Amino acid sequence: MKQRQESIIQFERGGRQDLVEREQAELEILEKYLPKQISRDEIVAVAEQVIIQVGAMGPQDKGKVMGPMMAEIRGKADGRLVNQVVTELLSLE
Repeated sequence: MKQRQESIIQFERGGRQDLVEREQAELEILEKYLPKQISRDEIVAVAEQVIIQVGAMGPQDKGKVMGPMMAEIRGKADGRLVNQVVTELLSLE
């Protein structure tokens, strides 16, 4: 999935609409076989719960949060997005 998405971005930058369309079609086929991804809002809600559960107080506690967080939503969300959300939330603490 990630490879297809990155390819689409590169092909768009290169002006190769024919390849963009091919990659998007293949991506749509793959999406049918994968578990439904949760939304950013759902990730935020889970992250807030985990932060409270582990008692995270700031960016230095990111490791405490990521383990339980990924265990709970494995396969349902992109790890990069989860990392970004956790970083943002811990920066607010």
